[in-house]
Amino acid sequence: MAQPTSTALRYEAGDAWLANCAPHAHLVREAWSKDALAPIASGAHWLVAAARLVHTMPALTRIPEGQRGPVLADTQGDSAWWLVPLDAAEELADVRSVSVKPPGWNLDCPPSGRMLFGHLWLNHPDGTGVLTDPAVLAAALGAGGYRFRTGGPGVTADVSMTEAQQQLAPDVETMRSTAHRFLAPDARPIPTDEVTTLRAALRGQIEELIPTIEAMTRQLPADDIPSACALACTREASMRLGLRPGYNSPGQMTVAMKLARSVMALCDHYENLGGQPVIPSPVGASSPCPGFPTHGQVERRGSS
Repeated sequence: MAQPTSTALRYEAGDAWLANCAPHAHLVREAWSKDALAPIASGAHWLVAAARLVHTMPALTRIPEGQRGPVLADTQGDSAWWLVPLDAAEELADVRSVSVKPPGWNLDCPPSGRMLFGHLWLNHPDGTGVLTDPAVLAAALGAGGYRFRTGGPGVTADVSMTEAQQQLAPDVETMRSTAHRFLAPDARPIPTDEVTTLRAALRGQIEELIPTIEAMTRQLPADDIPSACALACTREASMRLGLRPGYNSPGQMTVAMKLARSVMALCDHYENLGGQPVIPSPVGASSPCPGFPTHGQVERRGSS
């Protein structure tokens, strides 16, 4: 008799925890046995923080695995739901890109290890009851994602989260890895459902990189050539965000590959403008703008 794998055991533990979060656990399991989503009301064990999927994907990569609670996504739409503590509403009240649902709001849940009707756990429940800390979630949403209250009651002003954002700089390695799924010479075929999820991740990465690069260029002279190249790339990437994939697999793959190319190019520009990892380019190395030197080359020429 085959023994259950560690993954299967984690899914079983996650399913048990989810079912026990409902008033009637047997009704949840009955729905799953019929391949139906099980509505589980928030408010007893956790609240639901709703966000766009394109914002959720990069945020997931910026939160250490041990600090991430369950995250559910609708891969057929642009929605994601984070399970957060019962006292998270006040902490997240000033976060633009997330809304905390009131207690009693139903979350349509699939079981931990299966996709049903486009609903898929990006971070599976594991039975431990770990939820995403709202302060960590607020910081992970990235540049421009948080507003601090200042100036007294009812007055809100935008204040940059400099330290948090420095700690949560764009994860260029993960971004390149996502793009390589589509662009690598030995890339393997990707299932349609996964293409949808990865495309949403690429969109989120582009939406994270564009304002970051634009902010970096504002610190450079107006006639800076690498800066001008980077801004041209952000404009092209912005246009690609408007592409619609259609319903057939070739159309979805075409759009995903264009987004992947933009992610790779934006990562090059981000690093070239001084983003981490800062690795000076040797003379003769390729530049994101062919024919022009990288910033590393310019600095060496000025110091020689």
